[in-house]
Amino acid sequence: SSEIIYLVNRDKIYVDVNIDEVDIKEISLGQQAEITFDAYPELKLSALIDSISPLATGMGGITVVEVTLQLIQSDPRIMSGFSAEVEITVEEVHNVVRVPTEAVAEREGMHFVLLMNENEPQMTMVRVGRANDEYIEVLSGLKENDRIAANAYQILEQFQQQAGGAEGRGGMFPGMPGRGGGGGMRQLAPH
Repeated sequence: SSEIIYLVNRDKIYVDVNIDEVDIKEISLGQQAEITFDAYPELKLSALIDSISPLATGMGGITVVEVTLQLIQSDPRIMSGFSAEVEITVEEVHNVVRVPTEAVAEREGMHFVLLMNENEPQMTMVRVGRANDEYIEVLSGLKENDRIAANAYQILEQFQQQAGGAEGRGGMFPGMPGRGGGGGMRQLAPH
C-alpha cells in the first residue's frame, strides 16, 4: 500500500537539532532559542527546548545528541521538513564590555586589541572572558567608549608579514617591535 495523505499539526511545531557532545552540558530543558528558516531568512521565531535525547549517536565523525525545540509562536509559511538554523541562548550577561571577536588577536596565550589613541593604533593587552561567535567579553584592559580597530587579527597578521625583516625596528604600531633581533610582541600594561 502507498501513503495517500500527510497530516500536519500546525498547533505545535517542533524542530530537531543535533548538538555536539562537547556542547550538550550547556543545554537544558526550557532554554530559549531563536530559529531562522532557510526559506525565510528574515523570519526569526522563538522556541523552547522541549526534550533532550537520552542517547548520543555518531554522525559524520562526531558524536551528537538530538534536541527537540517547540516553537513558541508559529507562522503559516513554515512547512514540515524545512531546514533551519537554531541559536540556543545558554547564558545572558549584562553590563559588560564586549568587542567583536575579530577585534581581538591572540599570541602565545595573551590577547590583544589595537586601541586607537589619537588616531594611532596601539597594541593593548586585554583579559578576556566569555565569547560567542560574534563577541568576546573584555574583563580588563579596555573601558567603555574606548575606540579599537575592528579587525585587529588581520592587521597584526599583515604587520608581522611586513615586519619580517625589520630587525628590531618599531614598525607601524607603537608598542609592536619588529621580528628579528628584538623579536616578538611586547606586553603592554592594561589601559
